[in-house]
Amino acid sequence: MTNTLTETDRGALLALCVMAAYADGENDDCERDEVKRIVEGLDAPRFDPVLVYKEAVTQPQPIADTVARLESPVARAMAYEMAVCICGADGVLDEREKAFLEQLRSALGLKPSSAAEFLKQAEAITALPLPVAQGIDDGSFEVAVRPAEGQSVAAVNAESDKMILNYSILNGALELLPQSLATMASILVMGRRNCGKKTLLPQSLTTMAIIPLQMKMVYRIGKQHGFELDRGHIRDFLATVDVGLTSQVVEDYARKLLGGLIGKFGGGSMGKLGRGVAEQATSSAFSFASTYALGQVAKQYYAGGRKVAGIQLKELFSSSLVEAKSLHSRYLPQIQERVKTINPSDLLPLIKGQ
Repeated sequence: MTNTLTETDRGALLALCVMAAYADGENDDCERDEVKRIVEGLDAPRFDPVLVYKEAVTQPQPIADTVARLESPVARAMAYEMAVCICGADGVLDEREKAFLEQLRSALGLKPSSAAEFLKQAEAITALPLPVAQGIDDGSFEVAVRPAEGQSVAAVNAESDKMILNYSILNGALELLPQSLATMASILVMGRRNCGKKTLLPQSLTTMAIIPLQMKMVYRIGKQHGFELDRGHIRDFLATVDVGLTSQVVEDYARKLLGGLIGKFGGGSMGKLGRGVAEQATSSAFSFASTYALGQVAKQYYAGGRKVAGIQLKELFSSSLVEAKSLHSRYLPQIQERVKTINPSDLLPLIKGQ
């Protein structure tokens, strides 16, 4: 089984990627603009990514017609993986997304049992155990910072810095786990989950873990500084700093699984990272840097009593990316060592334990 994607494969995958991003019909304007900017930043020699985007949004073909353009078995397996991870990026699959995924599965000819198992694994990863807090304010008024008893604000900040670095190293390591496109295809197309004595997990699921880990990091930083946050607040915080859930997964696929397409990255904070880091380094550097920058912004926001305006948060995020770029090479040996401690088959317990 080849792991080579043709240009036709890549065009069809990009179309399905966009269709999955909009499958629920409820993406906000910022998220849609970010996906559009990502596509506009792609560079493909044999087709126009912007035209693919426009057709997928304004004149979408039947799913079966787009699937028919996929030429290789691995592309067909990747299509379902991408769709599941993009639809599930926000942690919830609504009925429209489920219907889209079922149509895609049927058109791809994937075994229902294998597709169901993959979907189950993906949902377990995105449903990160964050508390649904009662009586949490909606951000319309400020709450005094309450450092842990007996600790100074400086001590709490130091703990936050250590935590941010640990999460950044872990997310960078997840991107380095040795998985192949052929492994993905064998799992989904043939229903295989084992290769020799080692249990294998599709690379997309390890990548998918990065967002819930970022969310849990923000939750823990907020708690260190006296704030009990729920999932909704954290999602809003990520959106405020331009770290969209759906667009982040779309960008990851565009950058990695559609490899040969990538030229430059358009606008937005994540786009700035693309120019500063992703063009010159690996997916590991991208995940390390985005996690580090997000953590630093969260620390300043909650340590300051949530008094920083949205525009300032975006500026802080952008400036933190510059620092993250310089730090990645320094911590690369630790990232590589962290890879050795991760068993991909134990990904869910790993997330829950962080």
